[in-house]
Amino acid sequence: MTKKHEREPKELWDAYIKDPTVENRNQIVENYLYLVKAIVLRMSPLYQTTFRDYDDLISNGVLGLMDAVQKFDPKRNIKFETYAQRRIRGAILDYMRQQDWIPNNMRKEIKQVKQAYDDLILELQRPPEYEEVAKRLGISPGKVKKIFFNDYQYSLLHFEDIINEVTYRSEFVNPEPDLLRHQKSSAGQTPEENILRKETHEELVELLRTLPENERIVLDLYYVKELKVKDIAHIMDLTESRISQIHRSAIRKIADMYEKKYQE
Repeated sequence: MTKKHEREPKELWDAYIKDPTVENRNQIVENYLYLVKAIVLRMSPLYQTTFRDYDDLISNGVLGLMDAVQKFDPKRNIKFETYAQRRIRGAILDYMRQQDWIPNNMRKEIKQVKQAYDDLILELQRPPEYEEVAKRLGISPGKVKKIFFNDYQYSLLHFEDIINEVTYRSEFVNPEPDLLRHQKSSAGQTPEENILRKETHEELVELLRTLPENERIVLDLYYVKELKVKDIAHIMDLTESRISQIHRSAIRKIADMYEKKYQE
């Protein structure tokens, strides 16, 4: 006789739909726990210096998975895995935002460093070194480097949030107007919400067009193909640190473009 935890997904769903008890729900959650672990393992290398508690990320991912099970409609033409991954990632991002790991004084430091960096670009006609920014502000180069990294982490969280909201499957490498197709149903949403999503989607396409090819490829492999940093490094024949550097560059550029757009 087949044990419950060895049943096929269809059997688990049939049992839950017929009798939506906590026990039947948990059987489905247990069957898809690998999705939570896979998402956390992919996100961890980029956030490891900020969110080090693996168990907290897993716990919040499980909450997202449970929410996905409860809200999923098997009659809709969408795979549960696709739907669940959005919910899981969204729950993890919500947890990260709630930590408020960027206090007001850090935001002020980021703004000052970015302003000094932009001023020096105009003066020097090239991107300045950490030492040059540090000298302008009267702080250490190490402090400048740390502030830039905090800015990257903040921008990364914002970018991931946009990606999670606008699309789950996208095409970054050579984006066309109709390619960043989001699979999230618009059912139950107001026309204003749908218009806002469409505008955000179009803005993201335009911003991605401006990135160098290597940055678009890294974003494609990470967010679309869902590869880990080490796998991307192997494919591109680069070190993991270089892939992370390219990723940081792309995220910062997009964040800066968003910021400038909405300051106009």
